Amino acid sequence: SERRSAVAMSSGGDLKAQAAAKYQAHAFGEAEGLYAAAAAAFAGEADTAKQAVCLANRAAALLALRRPGEAARDCTRANALDPAYARARQRLGVACVRAGGFSDALAGAAEPLRARLQALADARERGNAA
Repeated sequence: SERRSAVAMSSGGDLKAQAAAKYQAHAFGEAEGLYAAAAAAFAGEADTAKQAVCLANRAAALLALRRPGEAARDCTRANALDPAYARARQRLGVACVRAGGFSDALAGAAEPLRARLQALADARERGNAA
C-alpha cells in the first residue's frame, strides 16, 4: 500500500519522530508500528542506543495497548542493546507488574542498584590498593 511504501522509504529518525507524534496523539497502535519500523531501520547501525530507545518507546505504546508481555520482551531486548538506558529497565518493571510478575519486576529494578554498588566497592578497593 502507499503508506507501507512511505514507511519503507523513511529513515529511522523520521519514523521515530512520526511514532512520537502518534504516541502524543494517543494513537498507540500506529505509534507501536512506527516504533517497530524505526527500530528495524536502526538495527544495522553500530551504535545500538537508537534501536534500544525505539524498542523501549514501542514498549510504552504496547503498555498503553494493554499488551504487557510484548512490552516486556521489547524492554528486555532494549536492555541487552543498551544496558545503561534506565527508561527501558523502568518500563520492564511496569510491564512485569502489569503482567503479574512482581518478583521479575523487583529483580529488574534491583539489578542496576546492585551493579552500581559493586562499581562503588570496586572503586574504593582500587583506591585503597594505590
